[in-house]
Amino acid sequence: MASKKKQKKAAAPIQNKALKNAIAALKSGADEEKFKTFLKEAMKSKLLVPVIFSSEFKPDATGKVRIDSNTRVSFVMVNTTNGKSFLPAFTDFEEAKKLKVSQEGNLQYVVRTLKEYENMLEDPRNNAEGIVINPMNENMVLPKPLVLALVKGQDIANIQIRTPQQRAEEQAQPQPQAPVPGAIPPGMQAVYSEPRIYPTALVNAVYEYCCGKEGLSRVWMRQQLAGGQVAFAFVVETDKPDPELLQGIHDAAAPLAKEVPVVVMSYSEKIEETVVQGTVPLYDRELEF
Repeated sequence: MASKKKQKKAAAPIQNKALKNAIAALKSGADEEKFKTFLKEAMKSKLLVPVIFSSEFKPDATGKVRIDSNTRVSFVMVNTTNGKSFLPAFTDFEEAKKLKVSQEGNLQYVVRTLKEYENMLEDPRNNAEGIVINPMNENMVLPKPLVLALVKGQDIANIQIRTPQQRAEEQAQPQPQAPVPGAIPPGMQAVYSEPRIYPTALVNAVYEYCCGKEGLSRVWMRQQLAGGQVAFAFVVETDKPDPELLQGIHDAAAPLAKEVPVVVMSYSEKIEETVVQGTVPLYDRELEF
């Protein structure tokens, strides 16, 4: 008697119910625990990612898809109104089909985890400034530094998000009046780079301070090495000179810097060339959501 061939079980559709529930909870009222839950679920999830193949392909007699070696593959990008680019990812196909892709070619959806974005985001040829989950609906933006910190093993438990009540309590406490550090002393050479260890709690505190601040445009964070001294350097772009904003950013960062000096400087074209060097800001007014 001829044996029956075993039929392959069809793969279950991508749903990510836990991640969608975490997003809904966060959107209903953000707090520290909800944000951490969202990040945990995002790290565990398998997301649908749109890609464009330069040629059509079909399964062969065995059901396998064979892609010609000459086929080019490109990832779809979404752009903000001010020209920033992000890699879209979707929790399920219902969300994925909301994105209208005009790029020519064979549109397909591949399954990726956040970990699988690491090489792409670190590639200097890739201008994506992060990942956006469900951009046509919840629009959950994960900036590039945060994604890389998470995939490299940053403990989510160390991420600190202050609630509005906590911020109000902190503002009611006497604030230190230390002068805002500026650039390095004249004549001393400095080298700027990405922080060797990404201080997630510090970055989140600065980001929380920046959100909604009138007159504040963008803020970058770099690691500064000058005279053998390592410091966290913040470059602040404002609509007009505002020492109070610089002081506020310093005061938000300093308590979480773990005795590393915090340097704050105003944005200029020279600072753009020597310090910012085309990096992605940790805060951008145009990208608030």
